[in-house]
Amino acid sequence: MIEILITSLFALGCFIVVVSLPLQAAGSSLRRLGITLLLIPLAGSFFFGALREAIHQQHVDVGFDTSRVIVLIILSIVAYLILAFRARATKPKGVEKIRQKRVVGPGRRSDDILSKIRAQFSDLDD
Repeated sequence: MIEILITSLFALGCFIVVVSLPLQAAGSSLRRLGITLLLIPLAGSFFFGALREAIHQQHVDVGFDTSRVIVLIILSIVAYLILAFRARATKPKGVEKIRQKRVVGPGRRSDDILSKIRAQFSDLDD
C-alpha cells in the first residue's frame, strides 16, 4: 500500500512540474507544489529505508550516523550564513533606496482626472 502511495505522489509531482514549465512565471506555484510532491516520497523512502536497515542490523553503528547528522547541520548553518550575507550585501542602503523610488500617478494636480472633470463642469457653468 505504501509503495502505491509513494509511486503515485512521485508521478503526480513529475506531471505537475512538467505541465507548469510552459507557464513560466504563472506556473511557479504549481512548480513548487510539484517539487514538494516529488520530495515528500523521496524523503519518506529514504528515512523509512534507513529505519528498516537499522532495525534489521544486529548492531547499529551510531557514531557513523551521528557524524552524518552533525555534518548536515554544519552545512545547513553555513548555507544559511552565506544566504544571509548575500542578502545583506546586495541590499541598498538609506539614500540609495530613496533615489530608486519612482512616483506613480499624476505629477501635477492639473493632470488628475477629477480636476479635468471639474474644469469641464466649471466651463458649463460659465
